[in-house]
Amino acid sequence: MSVRRLVSLLVAVLVATFAALGLFGASVATAVPTLTDQTSPSPGEVLSASPKVLTLVFSEALTTDPAILVLDATGAGVSSNIVGTAQRGDDAQTWFVDIKSALAPGTYTVKWQVQTGGNGEYKFSIGQPIAVDPATTPAPVAAADGISVPTTAASVVDTAARAAAPTSGTSAAPAGSSRLTSFLEVLGRLISTMGIALIFGGLAIIALAWPEGVEYVITSRYLRAVWIAALVGTVLMLIATHAALADNTLGSSISPVSWLELRDQGGAALLLRLVFVAASGWVVLAPERVVDSSTQIPAFAAPMLTMLTFGFSRTGSGGGGALGVGASIVHALAFAVWIGGAALLARVVVVGPGDEDLLHAIRGFGRLAGPALIGVVLSGVVRSTQLSGGGSQLLSTGYGRLLLLKAAGVAMLAYVATVNRQTVRDRLGRAHQLNARAAGRLRRAFSVELLVGVVVMALSAWMVNTSPPGVSASPQASRVKAVVQADLKDAGIDVSVGAAPAIPGTNTIVITVRKPVTGLVDMTVKLVPAGNEVSGILIPVAKTLTGKGIMRVEGVPLAAPGTWIITITGSDTNGQLTTLNGSFVIGETAAAAGATTTTSTSTVTAGSGTAETIAGTPNTATTVTPPATGG
Repeated sequence: MSVRRLVSLLVAVLVATFAALGLFGASVATAVPTLTDQTSPSPGEVLSASPKVLTLVFSEALTTDPAILVLDATGAGVSSNIVGTAQRGDDAQTWFVDIKSALAPGTYTVKWQVQTGGNGEYKFSIGQPIAVDPATTPAPVAAADGISVPTTAASVVDTAARAAAPTSGTSAAPAGSSRLTSFLEVLGRLISTMGIALIFGGLAIIALAWPEGVEYVITSRYLRAVWIAALVGTVLMLIATHAALADNTLGSSISPVSWLELRDQGGAALLLRLVFVAASGWVVLAPERVVDSSTQIPAFAAPMLTMLTFGFSRTGSGGGGALGVGASIVHALAFAVWIGGAALLARVVVVGPGDEDLLHAIRGFGRLAGPALIGVVLSGVVRSTQLSGGGSQLLSTGYGRLLLLKAAGVAMLAYVATVNRQTVRDRLGRAHQLNARAAGRLRRAFSVELLVGVVVMALSAWMVNTSPPGVSASPQASRVKAVVQADLKDAGIDVSVGAAPAIPGTNTIVITVRKPVTGLVDMTVKLVPAGNEVSGILIPVAKTLTGKGIMRVEGVPLAAPGTWIITITGSDTNGQLTTLNGSFVIGETAAAAGATTTTSTSTVTAGSGTAETIAGTPNTATTVTPPATGG
């Protein structure tokens, strides 16, 4: 294939990519905006106390400020001294209306209108409980990487409301610790993915174009170095991922035994990846096995299985199903051949002058790079169309912006690769050996190609930790961190209960069970405000967890500010567990009360499978099973 044809094909495919994204999102871009189920208070919701802020989340980014009006039960507008004007959130889809003074009990109507078209209204009530059938609670749906989340899962916790929430006096992990964990997770994924790609791509070039490469000492050293890097990166990723999902510190996640918990959290692919990376040492430590006809197939088995694990990332709801898995595998294999071949040439083949076999490696890579480039772009089109949520989401979401950067990086990588292939044909087309001058020039050229590839790989590692608009939820949605938390423990029982964003209104409750590890029969978490001024909440845990794990309950109405009393009762296969009492603080108060334990043996209240109310105020919370990991 000529350079002109290759460039033309690349341009056509890139144009088709963005055209497909535009068509995929056309209906969203032109549709009248509507409110999503992340709006708070939600339509029909009954609150026990006045909210401090109204959060309206629209189905698309608004180009102009919406007009939002709050009417009381008589139809009269609430004074501007009580209700503020709409303020833009982190993006143009989320808008906040401050409630300056407490609203009186009653029913309120929220009307909204957008200048560019679209209007609507909904109602919520304060102090007037209504009956809610638990059977109408939305059923969990399978989301990215096998996570089970409710259709009403609230993932917008980094909003102005959370920013205003107090954090002093809580036992939640420091923000710096969370950021460090996220950074190490992305770094580990980058090192692991890059090392795996270099192993597979390098072995592919050796087997298909440069069998003489196994005779060079530098080849063995190079393969061993990238294998060690892949192994270390995978271990680092497992440690950080376990710490993030289990709300643990990095130090407590170092033990390999703790990683086994990821099997129950959708992380089996990561554990298999570590096993296959380690098994790849069989061929890396003896690379001649990849060119020996009697050992070639088993030699490629572990590296190939390692690559296949990349197909099981973001494959749940909205993740594309079998097509998504296939496209992800093709994308990973094609990119590995491309970047692994470029790295082998830059760091091994053209480090100096040599005989004609070096030219065989360079020309062989040139023949493989074209099909690999086509595979990368076409599979990228499929996955981008599935995950991006349409063209309208490209600039309005973090995932979309990263996707645009990655597309630009791939385009640059394709350009550099095309120039390099043209240079090889022009300068080495009839050569019979590689001289020092040509080796130096090619080493610089392939090093640039490798550097751009590393940048693209870094963007990919970053994207895995973001929320794709094209799926119903992502790992990030299931990693809501508690802003306030109480740690309760005694003999045979160790449970943490946290809340986010820890302000009066709808909260996400995070319940972490560390003990009993297995055999949990019953467990109920009861939340009651101090003084029992409003209704309390009952959350049955054992319907979701049968031992060690994490559950998150969305949409729990902690309406009263101040101290909330926590009572945990339960039993395991050995009998009754010690009843634990503790507390945390919601809203603007001095400090959170410390968790305490007692030795009461009150009777366990059997759970019903959903969060219940104790004194009338309904709760539409949905339990979330332990989260999964990204690939």
